[in-house]
Order: sequence, then C-alpha cells, then structure tokens
Amino acid sequence: MAWQSDTRTDENSHLLRLKVIGAYSLAKKDIFGASDPYVRVELQKADGDVTIETFLTKTKKKTLNPVWNQEFVFRVKPAEHKLLIQVFDENRLTRDDFLGMVEVPLAGVAAESAA
Repeated sequence: MAWQSDTRTDENSHLLRLKVIGAYSLAKKDIFGASDPYVRVELQKADGDVTIETFLTKTKKKTLNPVWNQEFVFRVKPAEHKLLIQVFDENRLTRDDFLGMVEVPLAGVAAESAA
C-alpha cells in the first residue's frame, strides 16, 4: 500500500493504491469444509465510522487460501482517513460470515516517490 501526492485538486489529497493479494488458512465456514471468501475495503473518516467509499474483491469459491491480486485506488487525505479491511465468507441463503478485519490509519503510511 502506498500513496502518491496529487496537488492538482488539494495539497493534502493523495492517491492511495491498495493491492489485495490474498489470504491463507481462513476459517472453514461452509458445510463441506471450505469458504467462499471476498474482501470488503472501506475508506472511512479517521475520527469515526463514516464510510466514504467501498470496494469489493471478487469472491473466490471453495478455498481457504484465496488469491485475489486486485488493485483499488482511493483519493485520500492521510491525516483524515483510515481503511477498514474485512474478509467475509459469501453465503447464498444466509448472511455472509465474518472471517476477520484490520483497521489501518493512513497517517502512518509512507509516501511513494512520483519520479
């Protein structure tokens, strides 16, 4: 995960590029011992749970070790935003099962050189 300065719109605004690579040893949530995992990435305000933008990966069927290799781009203000990254098991008839999450404050993410 890295961000680049983009002063065309706001000097505090940056482009954040996030690549969701994969996961391993996820919990078995389906009846046949696998999961159908996907990742939900939310850009939120740092001082609360207000969601600004949401992206979803594709669902990977019947695996505990999914590989997504999907990239998402957000326009962020690092001091004001955070990322909430959640993993779910997709279900057809019932609510999706929660598998895990991480919250990433963007104020500590290093900038990538534009050169």
